[in-house]
Amino acid sequence: MEKQQNKKVVVICLDGANWDILKPWAEKGWLPNINRFLEKGTSTNLITTLPPVTGPAWVSFATGKNPGAHGCYNFAIPTDSLLNVDPISTEKIKGKTFYEILENDGKKSILINMPCSFPPRIKKGIVLPSFLAADSSDVYPRNIVNKVPEIKNYRVVTDFLKQRIGKGEAMAKDARELEGDKFLIAKKLFLNFEWDFFFVMFMATDWIQHKRYKYLLSGKDKKSSVFVQAYIDLDNYIGWFLDNISKDTTLILISDHGFKSVSTYFHINVWLRENSYLKQKLPRLRLNSSIPLTPDRIIKGGGRVKGLFPNMVRTGSTILINHNSLYLLSGHFARLITKYIPVAKKIIPSEFLNVGYEIDPQNSVAYSISGGNVTGIYINDKVRFKDGLVSEEEYNNIRNEIIKSMKSARDTNGKKIFKNVYKKENIYSGDHLLMAPDILYEESEHIIITTVLSSIKSIEKTPDGGWHDRKGIFAAYGDKIIRGKTIKDISVLDFAPTILHLFGKNIPLDMEGRILFEIFKNK
Repeated sequence: MEKQQNKKVVVICLDGANWDILKPWAEKGWLPNINRFLEKGTSTNLITTLPPVTGPAWVSFATGKNPGAHGCYNFAIPTDSLLNVDPISTEKIKGKTFYEILENDGKKSILINMPCSFPPRIKKGIVLPSFLAADSSDVYPRNIVNKVPEIKNYRVVTDFLKQRIGKGEAMAKDARELEGDKFLIAKKLFLNFEWDFFFVMFMATDWIQHKRYKYLLSGKDKKSSVFVQAYIDLDNYIGWFLDNISKDTTLILISDHGFKSVSTYFHINVWLRENSYLKQKLPRLRLNSSIPLTPDRIIKGGGRVKGLFPNMVRTGSTILINHNSLYLLSGHFARLITKYIPVAKKIIPSEFLNVGYEIDPQNSVAYSISGGNVTGIYINDKVRFKDGLVSEEEYNNIRNEIIKSMKSARDTNGKKIFKNVYKKENIYSGDHLLMAPDILYEESEHIIITTVLSSIKSIEKTPDGGWHDRKGIFAAYGDKIIRGKTIKDISVLDFAPTILHLFGKNIPLDMEGRILFEIFKNK
């Protein structure tokens, strides 16, 4: 097949979206523009990385490689100890992204809210950061704000308190405002600047589904609700792009993961503690310490992760914890409050319930690091970690023992906790496998895994809501795309080579994904 020679490609991401919600609503007429994709384009499920979380998924999307080849397995990666982790950024990505390859060919990209795109790897385009960046105002190039003043209103997350309080109405209202501002900025950049590849991600879908997924799926949330109206807003934005692209432009709609309903928390570190694989300690108060918690630093339980998710704590003011004693007391009071006022769990982030609880690495053989999402279990070995306990000779036996225990783990109703449990080398491959989690897994449909250490029990009932699964969405629309076709499931790794193919570029030999020839009219 000859290479496609598209002049432009637009990609719109609806974070966490799946067809289980979008298709029925499109058929009802609630989402007429997504229905245009289904009727006049090609669509399918997009199977994302294991685990189905933002960090590894978006780097795989950009590189066409699995995490063992690009080196990003989570939002954070351990360094010389399981207590010391670094946040991922473009500086951690091994290999080139498709948008760098396009720039080397003279193409310009505009990237709005693409995770793991900051600091920018491109020099001639425009990059507005995602929630992983150090500062939502840290745009590239800096002078773009002078040309598009609306960028001053750009936000990457909703107001923190609105996320935590109530059943989500305030958060959804704020999300609609945030996404509306983002769309206005996207329109300005789309219409007034040169570009060949244009990307924008809307995140309201993910935020709302974490709160309301089962109600959205069941129909309890009606069309008039603020939750469904947020989807209708996004559908209108998609419609604007459909109406404003040129004939030689391909428009692609994707999500980096899907969603599922959950009913049970499984606190994996508590389970490791229950099974004597993990020991923890409560450090003594040290009044001579100073630990600032600012928008540039957030403290996560089980270790202090510097610079991770600074935008997640941007609520208009700076938090400052002056002493280690206050650091420890903050966790103590958080646990005390939630013990006597259970509803406070909806307001206080689970990470603060871990504050003051640290693993004892010299007496722990395994741990799941706190990096925003749970991605697997690390064996605390002496080869990688300065305070490791497990020798090279013991590694395989201990890992096999933990895997066996995980396969037999059950919830209070006797249901399996894990659908599948894997050794990392059976899922990942490549030159950067060393620092990947040693044990990976797919949890059962009703389970959400956490890294909480402060809980007494490893199993708890969840509040209403949803969590990520691997089945996202893909749809393509344009003059070269087959109309009204549904194809077999594709991989997130297929995205980068297909984009390069649309621009007539050769595919690098180290890209693992394939070109989606089946979406094109001319084969």
